[in-house]
Amino acid sequence: MVNRGLCLGILIAMLPLVAYGKVEMIVRPAVGPGFSSNLRAFGENAMTALAQGKQVVGDPLRDPLAFKQVDEITVGQLIVSGFVSWSGVAGHGIKGFEKERGSRVHFSLQILGNGQKIRLADLAFDLQSSDALNAMNEQGNFKASTYSIYRQGIDYGPDGKRNTADDKIFKDNEPSILPVDEIRYLGVGIGMKPGKLPSQKKEQQAQIDGVILALMGTQTSFDLKMTYTLNLPEVQSVSATVNVLPQPEVVLIGPQPESPLPLFLGVGGGLAVALAVAGVRKVMRRRRYATLADTLLMDDLSETEN
Repeated sequence: MVNRGLCLGILIAMLPLVAYGKVEMIVRPAVGPGFSSNLRAFGENAMTALAQGKQVVGDPLRDPLAFKQVDEITVGQLIVSGFVSWSGVAGHGIKGFEKERGSRVHFSLQILGNGQKIRLADLAFDLQSSDALNAMNEQGNFKASTYSIYRQGIDYGPDGKRNTADDKIFKDNEPSILPVDEIRYLGVGIGMKPGKLPSQKKEQQAQIDGVILALMGTQTSFDLKMTYTLNLPEVQSVSATVNVLPQPEVVLIGPQPESPLPLFLGVGGGLAVALAVAGVRKVMRRRRYATLADTLLMDDLSETEN
């Protein structure tokens, strides 16, 4: 008489074994444009960096749409404006940057399943900031989102191998519940936008300076810490921190170090700074400066007032 349990055990033993590696999550923070007619180009550079494991794509000294991985920035690089500015300097007129209206930092993300299927719908994020106003904290998830040109899902196809001819890239609003082998995401972007849009350069700079002063307070620096979490059966997460330094007295824009642009904050040190910060806190609340948080779509910016 045949032992059915024994036969089933033999059959299972004969099946090919599939080795699953641990899911990898890699964060590459980078400074990108706040608004731009060529915003998609920055996204493409970011996707190239993620796909090829590069820290730099393009020339950031000459091109504001270039991608460069950072772990340290100046506070002026977190200012998104409705007028011409870059790195916290209004109306600079530097060739190549003259159309940009500020910048923000993106926490670009790559997730490799390494044999496990993963889904965008299972991804969540938590951004913690130690800025003086506690204004840049953001949390969210992608349950109701879709794959897009800035949140790509890659299926490795029948051969199960990365970067081969049978790979399929999901980037045309496919549902986030679709399982894939890899996710490349431009990343949550964060910056601060002044509440007013004056037409005069002097007034524009004053608006930027007010936001810079309020974010820094009396601190010598503050941190932006991003944590991405993937809710698999075994929850996995990854964090990256960007240290934000005070605005320098001289800001270099473009490849001309011999022609620096001065940035006038108009604030002294010590007690004067403390008094100015106390005043700016009230101004911030009255003028309703907004946190510009790109949590889901690069081309569908959401603004949250603080």
